[in-house]
Amino acid sequence: MQNSTLLKIVSIIMIVLASIFIVLGVISLVGIGALVAGTDTSVFVLVLFALLGVVGQAFQIIAGVIGVRVAGGKGSIKVCFVLSVIILALAALSFIGSIVDKTFSWTTIVGVILPILYFVGAYQVKTAAAQTPPSVQ
Repeated sequence: MQNSTLLKIVSIIMIVLASIFIVLGVISLVGIGALVAGTDTSVFVLVLFALLGVVGQAFQIIAGVIGVRVAGGKGSIKVCFVLSVIILALAALSFIGSIVDKTFSWTTIVGVILPILYFVGAYQVKTAAAQTPPSVQ
């Protein structure tokens, strides 16, 4: 499939980074538990955000695996493209939230650039697939 190099590279980077961030998210969950052990502090919000982060990273791993498969000529480009739109929307929300919370950092930038590149790669593959005539057997 044409133009699949961008999608493949970005998908692999997403898998690697999301795996690292899942490990860090699990460590933060353990840290939150240790921090509030024996106190009356309500940790519901902290745990909720940590769990959402872990789930979001798991979602990125799934999208990355699907992206690698699509870039290799296997898998559904429609699913990949829908995932790219969802990940891009979630990244935009996270970006806006980090600006509002004043927690903007380099990870915020990476968290937006990778979904944009994933979307562009998925769009390129989708466009190339639409322009390729069906094979006659």
